[in-house]
Amino acid sequence: METRKIQIAGGTTYTVSLPKEWASEQELEAGARVRVHPYEDGSLLVQTAGHAEPEREPLQLAPTDGSVDTLRRQVWAAYETGREAIEVTGDAVGSADQRALRDVASSLLGVDVVQRSDDGVVYRSLLDASTVSLEQSLRQLQFVADSALGDAAATLVDEDVGSHRVEERATEAGRLAALVGRQFDRSLDDPAVLDDLGVERTTLFDYHAAATELERIVEHATTVGTVARRQRTPVPADVADALVATVDDARDGIEQSMNVLLDDGTAQTACDVFDDCDRVDVARFDRLDDDAPAWLGVVFRSLVDAVEASGAIAAIGLRAALREEKCGQ
Repeated sequence: METRKIQIAGGTTYTVSLPKEWASEQELEAGARVRVHPYEDGSLLVQTAGHAEPEREPLQLAPTDGSVDTLRRQVWAAYETGREAIEVTGDAVGSADQRALRDVASSLLGVDVVQRSDDGVVYRSLLDASTVSLEQSLRQLQFVADSALGDAAATLVDEDVGSHRVEERATEAGRLAALVGRQFDRSLDDPAVLDDLGVERTTLFDYHAAATELERIVEHATTVGTVARRQRTPVPADVADALVATVDDARDGIEQSMNVLLDDGTAQTACDVFDDCDRVDVARFDRLDDDAPAWLGVVFRSLVDAVEASGAIAAIGLRAALREEKCGQ
């Protein structure tokens, strides 16, 4: 990093020279134009005119194999990369598939179908980044993760938890995580997004990482609920106690680690949470008898993975807390 002195030109304009080596590498000459993006945090980004602008044209998707699932995954991925408009057209998509594609909009936050025809669907994001609260989205995702683990615990003690509720949890977690991921990806291409969101780059990175871990926790809880519901025999009481204790460890880890990340918790608190999660290991597998069914091992492993994910969030909160402490010195 270099330090350069600000000059004044013409009595009213402040100027700062560009590094000659960088300008030569970018093939800049006198009279060339560059784009300047000021950030609210006081930093200034300089881009050459040849730097790619964020893509504004609709993304064209044409099916080649008639697989609606493939198209849905592509639409979802395009949404997360920040595309404003996505157009799916082609004769290879049947009428039933077209209806399924139209329903994709309901699984993505801020997306609507703006055009429908016999051979295509056009999606457009109608969500303004300035109206998005990433913190609120993370809190909602935290609630979904906690609720999903609660449902998983209920299935382990032979309570009836409908499959539709478990599926709704997973769907909602995916929608919220995709929204956070979309804003993260957009910020990499468009510097103005950070100002619209009102967060710093490091904070957005932490939020994106935490959203990913919370979505994983919901996936692990969904596995537990799905596997447990399929069994016809109840879980032995002592094994159920160990399983529910692991669920409680995961839920406690989520609550405390998210408090560190979103409520300015201390680095010591984050370390304590991380240590608590680290102590929960596969030792609880020892409670299983040698002839215990294999599905119980799957449940245990999924719950331990959920605890480890909550520990990963604690590690994210630890970095954020240390960053804040450094800035406050």
